[in-house]
Amino acid sequence: MIGVNNFNTSIITMIDRQPVPYEEAVLEFDIDQESHNHSAFTFDPAIPPVGKSYNFCETNHILEFYRDNIAPGEDSIYVIAVTNNTTGHFNPKTREAYSKLLQENKNPLFGKWEKETALEEVLHQPGTITICFLDTTYAEADITETEALQRKQNHNQDFILKINPNGEWCFI
Repeated sequence: MIGVNNFNTSIITMIDRQPVPYEEAVLEFDIDQESHNHSAFTFDPAIPPVGKSYNFCETNHILEFYRDNIAPGEDSIYVIAVTNNTTGHFNPKTREAYSKLLQENKNPLFGKWEKETALEEVLHQPGTITICFLDTTYAEADITETEALQRKQNHNQDFILKINPNGEWCFI
């Protein structure tokens, strides 16, 4: 069991997280995506019975993610991608990153989001294109912002998501 504090109630309880094999996690993600069709969300496959998604476009989902991933006395949560997958599909790199996070006793998540990019940057043509990112990520709450920025650099990310206790978030 991977334990993460949850204080949705007046008594602090542990979320029951069970490590899930990669193939099962991908299947749960696909089923969840079909039922919700969010364009940007984070999915935690380790929450029984079929994982849980958080739509970060909705404040209540951000607050729920915060409560599900924070321990008493900690401040902000950093959602850190360890892949830079612009294919919109799972691939060997997402599998490898997922397995590595499990080996490090971290709870791997999947994050999906879209970015509109000028075609000039990609194909040297006028117009725009939407790039779909589908990354393996994890949440880290017991680090400083300086440490989070170092991890961003280590994983070659343009930014990471910082979530504050009040549900406000920003890219750093």
